[in-house]
Amino acid sequence: EFRELQLWLEGQEKLLLTKLEETEKDIMARKEKGLANHMEEVRCLDHLIQEIEEKHQQPASKLLQDIGSMLKKFQAKETYENPVDLFLEPKWTIWDCSDTIPLLKNAIKKFRDTLESGLQLQEVNVTL
Repeated sequence: EFRELQLWLEGQEKLLLTKLEETEKDIMARKEKGLANHMEEVRCLDHLIQEIEEKHQQPASKLLQDIGSMLKKFQAKETYENPVDLFLEPKWTIWDCSDTIPLLKNAIKKFRDTLESGLQLQEVNVTL
């Protein structure tokens, strides 16, 4: 039984470590994706600024018309994703792992308590 419990605990440890490693990789991939999205957004804004700077010499009515159409193009391209949303799923995975640890500790404590009380009963029976 001890060996069986030890193997089970080792399996749980391996499972949790694997889950955490996968979550870490997922977080890094999401971080890279978010960074790439932000870089693309900056590039688009730079392009928009450049276009506006080129057109600012035009008459006011033409400039406003051009700026309006440029902004519409930019807004149509914009696919803003809230960075907080990118990390909700990994956050829940980490919380799940964190919730499992106290359960395992409690199971180990109960097992130890049961084992110790059983051993004490055996000692009492042997001395009688």
